[in-house]
Amino acid sequence: MKLATFRYGMRCFFEEGRSLARLSHPNVVRVLNFFRANETVYMVMRYERGARCRNTSTPARDHQGKNSSGTCSRCF
Repeated sequence: MKLATFRYGMRCFFEEGRSLARLSHPNVVRVLNFFRANETVYMVMRYERGARCRNTSTPARDHQGKNSSGTCSRCF
């Protein structure tokens, strides 16, 4: 990966942290802090207890009605 691409991704992630830190919604995990350190970016989020995605979501189905892989990834 090119350094410029990595830095662009870090900048986007940092801006996302800034936006999410201002957001307050019961369905979104709260961002408590975001910062740059060790040549990368970190986002500190509130710990929320809950069920795992694969335990709560309905399996995704393909066009033939069969269960497909990627249940969680299709949910989000």
